[in-house]
Amino acid sequence: WQTAGAPSKESWAFTALGVLGNDDTARKLTPLIRAWPGESQHKRATVGLDILAAIGSDIALMQLNGIAQKLKFKALQE
Repeated sequence: WQTAGAPSKESWAFTALGVLGNDDTARKLTPLIRAWPGESQHKRATVGLDILAAIGSDIALMQLNGIAQKLKFKALQE
């Protein structure tokens, strides 16, 4: 999805990661979530946070907690 330019009409592929994703998905997604707000992609970062929460594994939740503690974009910390 991302390599195809992240088309919004195909965003289902991104959100499906919440159901299909695992710990590796969470580890790969986290740096992207951290970078997206700086690239004016706040909505994408917010969806990424929802995906981590939906994955729900210990690793995904630790990644989510780390983002909440360290991310400089206050809107995403909430």
